[in-house]
Amino acid sequence: MVSTMDDLRLIYEVDVDSFGQPMPSEQFQRADEEELTRQVALGEARDSFRMLAVVDGRPVGSAGMTLDGPAAKLWGGGVIAEYRGRGVYRALLQARLEAAASRGATIALVKARAGTSAPILSRAGFRSYGREIHWQLEVVDVAGSAQRSLA
Repeated sequence: MVSTMDDLRLIYEVDVDSFGQPMPSEQFQRADEEELTRQVALGEARDSFRMLAVVDGRPVGSAGMTLDGPAAKLWGGGVIAEYRGRGVYRALLQARLEAAASRGATIALVKARAGTSAPILSRAGFRSYGREIHWQLEVVDVAGSAQRSLA
């Protein structure tokens, strides 16, 4: 479980690689650090957690969990591409489920990508209760020429 600012920074590096997203802004990082500090200070009442998977000293995966009454909401699970298929995501899933159960959660909820985490979650006993569809929109300037795609 992540409890230090140094580990939080390592999570950012994993997320950049695993999700192909940019490094969070300094403002976002400060707010995230404040929330981590607040959560750690809560001790046993802590309800939001981040996990960091490290293989041979290298951070390779991260995942989050928020407790909401009896529900554990799992989010942000990702593994850098070169470490996929080695059980890292399953280990992060197990760590989150164990932490949730030890704090009284009786159900876990998660959204999954069909091509990555969904098969793992299905094998772990999760059931699908719907689909979320994403549309890709093209940004067009006033003259009508395409500028870039947004997903």
